[in-house]
Amino acid sequence: MDWGSLFSQSFNEDKVACSNYIQRMYKFKPFEGVKIVEDYDDAYLISVLSLPVDKYPNQSMMMRVADVKAQSQASTFLNCSNINVSSPFLGQR
Repeated sequence: MDWGSLFSQSFNEDKVACSNYIQRMYKFKPFEGVKIVEDYDDAYLISVLSLPVDKYPNQSMMMRVADVKAQSQASTFLNCSNINVSSPFLGQR
């Protein structure tokens, strides 16, 4: 039995489940900024922002700007910001 592939499959399933949960949460109540999302065993720091697609000449540049802005939001949050925790089990706090 290949334990490595079993762990990989579990990790990918967890990643997809987390991504789907965040998408459902956003569709229910859109938000921008930084949030902490918790599940049974883990907590994730996510940074959400929107950019106007027509402002950037290509997707690569838009993704680079999004990456820098997301890192900036996360840094501001970690250094001095309000905490907004969301969990499927606890609701919003």
